[in-house]
Amino acid sequence: MGAMHNNLTDIAQIKQLRSEFRPLLIGLYWPSLPWGNEQLSSSVSFDSTSVSSLESLIEQYAHRIADTETSRQALKTIFQAAMEDIAPDYMPLEVRQAYEVLNHESGLGNDGEGAAPGSDRLSFDPEGIFEAAKAEPVDFGQFNLNGILMPLRVLSFWKMKDRARQFSETGALRSMVKMILPHSEH
Repeated sequence: MGAMHNNLTDIAQIKQLRSEFRPLLIGLYWPSLPWGNEQLSSSVSFDSTSVSSLESLIEQYAHRIADTETSRQALKTIFQAAMEDIAPDYMPLEVRQAYEVLNHESGLGNDGEGAAPGSDRLSFDPEGIFEAAKAEPVDFGQFNLNGILMPLRVLSFWKMKDRARQFSETGALRSMVKMILPHSEH
């Protein structure tokens, strides 16, 4: 916003065309951590007998990424594998397939640079993400979204980016129109 406010050349040009012009800058905050950098709740137990914690995680991430039964099944596969080994030497085939299902269910595009936010990513490669994450240190004392869960972190980031785009294109625009033109028909 500071960059827009400090662009005095644009402001001067519009004031030459419309002397009554007064700039109005509105900032909207989208509560998403960078790169889906979520920490899992400390109340979550990763004891393999703790069904309620597993179900809680599945629901939490289904709401974040894709709220379907198919995605819940994929999330269950992913979280169960993480409970068994958060940092395996390789990504098990069933986990890779679960990530591919989850990516499909998310409805995210992969149109690359220049595409709409959320679709401006390359093809989702859970194995490549996992391999890159292996270079990062794993904290065995706190369960987080590293290791075999890193592709989940990446999907969460892109889904939040897509939701931010949808919000700005729909809800934010309607709110701004109501603020700027409160008595007109919109």
